[in-house]
Amino acid sequence: MTPTAASETETVSERLRVHRSRIRDVVTAHPSLFAPTMLLRPRHREYACRRNTDLVVEGFPRSGNTYLTAIIELYNPRVRLAHHLHASAQFYRASRIGVPAVLLVRPPEDAIASLLHRQDRRSGPAAPLRRYIAFHRSLLPIISNICIVPFDDLIRQPDRALQRIASFSRIPLAPYPGDADAELLVFQEIDRRDVLDNGGHLNERTVARPSPWREERTTALRQRVEGAEPALLKEASQIFSLLCEIARSQTGSTDR
Repeated sequence: MTPTAASETETVSERLRVHRSRIRDVVTAHPSLFAPTMLLRPRHREYACRRNTDLVVEGFPRSGNTYLTAIIELYNPRVRLAHHLHASAQFYRASRIGVPAVLLVRPPEDAIASLLHRQDRRSGPAAPLRRYIAFHRSLLPIISNICIVPFDDLIRQPDRALQRIASFSRIPLAPYPGDADAELLVFQEIDRRDVLDNGGHLNERTVARPSPWREERTTALRQRVEGAEPALLKEASQIFSLLCEIARSQTGSTDR
């Protein structure tokens, strides 16, 4: 294949990816469209909110979803979770059928940098920033039904985050020890899941845990996000700040 043909093929592939992403964004934002698609993919059926679901854990990609679900499932194996569809329709369905839901929120520059690192594509941050804005904004009408957990709170004090979730959901979750042994166990579980997702091998690009190599790359990508789309980043940051304010008010109410 000539360099020109290869470039054209890559361009077509990228356009198809963008169109698929746009279609997915529309579908996942509307429960009436999203519910039928659950029947088409085993992953959707396994991770979607159902009437027998105990708790929904969702967020924009790279916001701590795998870390929190690993903690809950390791220490509370009987709790039936819906997770990892990154779809606002999950929250609307949960709200409609009375299933408690947790929203993980991460600063947009960090979430987008981590997402770009995982995807390893040359596309810029504009499209994922728009997705970030649309995803979180779509949840505002039902935000009072959702427990918001900021990413930094989860990483710094996962035991307290779990206590908040237990209080909000009224599910008697077993406490998370939070010591070095517990953290190692969680990271091993995260590695195990990544191996399953990658056909039997660990991929340092996709695995959802920190490493020096990832931090070096995401630092550069974070600077790229901050410099490329200032208007979109400002809008995304405003939504993130609003959600953090709501999270702080929820923390006060659950502490009383």
